[in-house]
Amino acid sequence: MKIIRTRTDLEAVPAIRAAGQQVVGGILGVEGLHPLEGNLANLPRLYEAGHRVFGLQHFFDNELGGSLHGTGSHGLTAIGRAVVKELAGMPVVIDVAHSSAQVVRDVLEMTDVPIVLSH
Repeated sequence: MKIIRTRTDLEAVPAIRAAGQQVVGGILGVEGLHPLEGNLANLPRLYEAGHRVFGLQHFFDNELGGSLHGTGSHGLTAIGRAVVKELAGMPVVIDVAHSSAQVVRDVLEMTDVPIVLSH
């Protein structure tokens, strides 16, 4: 398994296979940024650990904002806005799967980077 952190890593996978090695490329992601524990300072730690896809919510509301499955249709909180702003300046993918409709609207309104809804 080759962890994909950069475009170069991604492009290396076919070359490794062509050389006769069996390899699978994998992009690490976080589904729900609950590991931040509401602390923006934890974001670089996840990036340094190799994560490149950042899902804002999962099956419940968190410090960043509302989940599609949460108790309301809350948008981004102040820390959520700070996290999205930070992510938008990083070479990562913002994933809005499981985010409330209002979180998705907030992210689209405040960024011009491509985002995904992975599933």
